[in-house]
Amino acid sequence: MRAALDAWPAEHGRAVVIEAVQRGLCTTAALRHELEDGPRRASAVPRRAVEEAEAGAWSVPEAVLLALLVADRAFPTVWANPISAAWTAIGCLGRTAGSTTWPLAVPVHSRHYHADPSDWDRTVMTDGVYAEHGVVVVAVTPNMIARQPEAVLERVRRSYGAAALRPRPAVVARPRPTPR
Repeated sequence: MRAALDAWPAEHGRAVVIEAVQRGLCTTAALRHELEDGPRRASAVPRRAVEEAEAGAWSVPEAVLLALLVADRAFPTVWANPISAAWTAIGCLGRTAGSTTWPLAVPVHSRHYHADPSDWDRTVMTDGVYAEHGVVVVAVTPNMIARQPEAVLERVRRSYGAAALRPRPAVVARPRPTPR
């Protein structure tokens, strides 16, 4: 656990902490305990990474996108990697509007995690499952989030507005519990 917290440089350290939690190698509670028992000096990045993992992000780009969407008042509720009653949503953000229905998914598709052809096939199939259930999909890449965050945010806003005009899909989602 301490190794995950001490990983450097900063962006790599964030990625290590988030991935360690996402893969179940450690819990956010254990990481918090390490942070509280360790030195406070130079602990801002690991603390931020633990918070991002607690919020449900499975990667740094997802954490950045989640922060963008949460800060924007256009979206009533934003969840990272929610669980759906229809299927398990992987690498996406869900929203609710006074109910538990889920009209929009914003998956972050990374070349790194989709390098294997079977991983890419699985990703494309998952995106298709969204459409089959009436969920609007706005796929983005880490590069788009890093280089054009406002354009990504505007695209999600427009898609959310269009989804809000349609009947709600019969897909129920709930926040994914974070390993504590």
